Amino acid sequence: MTRDELREHILKKYDGLLNPLETGVFDLMFEVKPANLTKVAQMLYDDEQLKFDFLNNIAGVDTGELFEVVYSLSSITNNLRLDLKLVLP
Repeated sequence: MTRDELREHILKKYDGLLNPLETGVFDLMFEVKPANLTKVAQMLYDDEQLKFDFLNNIAGVDTGELFEVVYSLSSITNNLRLDLKLVLP
């Protein structure tokens, strides 16, 4: 699956749960609401076309006005990567 195919698959299947961001230079980045993180992570794992099964990294970002958390995920099986960003209140 190419980067564009991954983006389209996520936009169609996870509409309303994942909001695409244009800040992902190397990997696609989507914003997810903190309350939906567990649900979205389980769905990304269970989706046979994606099978995101590995957490590469968790990073905290202090913008000076708010905190963000970025989860970098991989699918070892399908050779895919993406980032999930949460904006904390």
